[in-house]
Amino acid sequence: MEEPDLQVAGFLPTTLWEHVRLRMQRNGTTPVVVLKVYGHDALFVDPKLEQTAKPFSKILSISIPGFKEKFPEPLPFLLRNRFDYMDASLVAQPGTGCGYWNYSTWVNGGIQTDVKDLLTQSVIQCRTEHLTQFSFLLGGSYKQVDISGDVLITPIHMRALDIISLIGCSLSLVGLLCIWVTAGLFKSWRTLASTKILLNLCVALTLQMVLFVFVNTEDMSAELVEDSLYVDCVILGAFMQYSILVLFMWMLIIAMLQFQRYVTVIGIERPKRYILKSAIVAWGLPLIPTLLVACINPRSYIPTEYEIQASSGICYPSGLGLALGVIVPITAIVIANLTIFIYVFYSISHTLNQAMHRNEKKMIVKQIRLSILLFFLLGISWIFGLFAYMQAGVFFSYLFCLTATLQGFVLFIYFVILDEVPRGAWLNLLHPQRKKASGKRTTELQSITASTGLESGRSEQQRDENAQSAGHTAMNA
Repeated sequence: MEEPDLQVAGFLPTTLWEHVRLRMQRNGTTPVVVLKVYGHDALFVDPKLEQTAKPFSKILSISIPGFKEKFPEPLPFLLRNRFDYMDASLVAQPGTGCGYWNYSTWVNGGIQTDVKDLLTQSVIQCRTEHLTQFSFLLGGSYKQVDISGDVLITPIHMRALDIISLIGCSLSLVGLLCIWVTAGLFKSWRTLASTKILLNLCVALTLQMVLFVFVNTEDMSAELVEDSLYVDCVILGAFMQYSILVLFMWMLIIAMLQFQRYVTVIGIERPKRYILKSAIVAWGLPLIPTLLVACINPRSYIPTEYEIQASSGICYPSGLGLALGVIVPITAIVIANLTIFIYVFYSISHTLNQAMHRNEKKMIVKQIRLSILLFFLLGISWIFGLFAYMQAGVFFSYLFCLTATLQGFVLFIYFVILDEVPRGAWLNLLHPQRKKASGKRTTELQSITASTGLESGRSEQQRDENAQSAGHTAMNA
């Protein structure tokens, strides 16, 4: 136990050795104990895409050829504990402790772990009543092909990501609520074509946020599974899947409108009732993948027992259902939106560069403002989520949670705070005297410009500025 270079060790107590020897002598054979040591787990391939436990020590194989029975008493063996490299938050994770390979995955059922403190003891004593390959397992969430054995997202990171997501979603819900209040108070704003598209996007986004924060929570999902309410879990998961796909369909439609507005401006005519047709497509098309997953593989919506124990599972597609029903359509839309984003950015940059000599600082601010708006409006931030899904690193998980959850709040800033129409409506509502003064100044200005002939020049300048910037009117039809 005190040997500093000890990696693994195993031995049979005298009573246990005598039991094995007598059993095998009856069959006319002599017992031989075979010990093998594996430096890593490359030969032990788990077919699952994600593992819930992974070896954190050398792997010790103990076998006695010809002996297939269980031992009458536990067989002790020792494993080196690399506690210097251990994340303290993983000690209490399900799956942490002595375990064995059951020829399909690593498990720890039936294996005793004799240790007082995993963070200080350099050698761990384990006990088993059967023979196979053994190792010290560290619970967590691991990528199947991850040779380094690093934990993808530790509990500390998960807690931090949960807090960031909760704060971001709360800000988004506040922003969305303000958008709904603005639309309810000011009919002149909500009847605009651009506002109708914005409100459809906000419906899908509000639906997703409410489901994520208040309804489809880890506690609710665990309660549904524990009560065997699997149908309710499938319905809840399908509803959340549908809301996300609808959100992306609206972002795709908005991206196409931006492409027509800023890239192919000449000769473009909106089809009749294009908002109604867009709504039918955006709200109807996502039903196809949602119903396919729900009907063909409803089990994919139900979280696993490990996810429930680790408080990390919700009613939502997983496995092939997640890949085909969520990831594939989202990836296709994000790639399309990213392409349009680059085209629009180039088109606006080219236009601004031509007029940069007029007001350089103002043009740069408008270009930056448009880029930020389109980044959130078209869902480009979900690229970080796709990288996180592909296990590219926890860094992308933080980027995704910091950006994607703020979408509703950013929409409020750009389309209410920075837009002159709703901002002016709010100011007039809160300060009625301002409305009278503004109307009086407008009348005086019209009188002056009419008598001096400056109105046409001002209109020409205004049209030029409108053509050069998208700003907060990026969704105008």
